[in-house]
Amino acid sequence: MPWKTPLASVPFHTEETAMALPYDPADPPVDPPDGCLNRLMWQLARRLHADHQPGPDGYCLICRPYQFYPCVGRQLADIGLEAAYRQPDGAPWRMVANRARTWT
Repeated sequence: MPWKTPLASVPFHTEETAMALPYDPADPPVDPPDGCLNRLMWQLARRLHADHQPGPDGYCLICRPYQFYPCVGRQLADIGLEAAYRQPDGAPWRMVANRARTWT
């Protein structure tokens, strides 16, 4: 299934969102905060966040010279950190086999 919303149009943390999160979106803690629903997703997104930092020339240090900062990796890291903490639909982010042995 294609991505329905381009990452460039996904809003970054607004003041309202940042106030509701128990961590600073610009500098999230290495360990998941209390209440984090998906610790593995947090750890992966935090690693992406640490890897994709801005350089002095405006490019991402990892993606240089192909993408300006914030690159797709950093955008995914921000989305992943928030999703790991909130789980927007309340459902766990894991694959489950149903009776027909297909993955949902």
